[in-house]
Amino acid sequence: MDDKEFLTVGYVASLLDVHDSSVYRWIRLGEGPRVLRTPGGRIRIARGDLDAWLEAQRGAPRHDG
Repeated sequence: MDDKEFLTVGYVASLLDVHDSSVYRWIRLGEGPRVLRTPGGRIRIARGDLDAWLEAQRGAPRHDG
C-alpha cells in the first residue's frame, strides 16, 4: 500500500469507470473509501485506502437500484 500517494475524486472515478458524482455519493453515505480533506476543503484519497476499500468490496453484497 502506498499511503503517500493521494488521489483526487476525479482520478478515482476514472479508475473505476464511474462518474465523479458516484464517488462523492459513496463518500457522503459513508460507503466509499476513507478520505482526507485538505485545509481548503478538497477531498483526497490515499492509494492504500482505495486499495483496501476495493478489496473489501469483493466480498460485500451488491446494492442494485
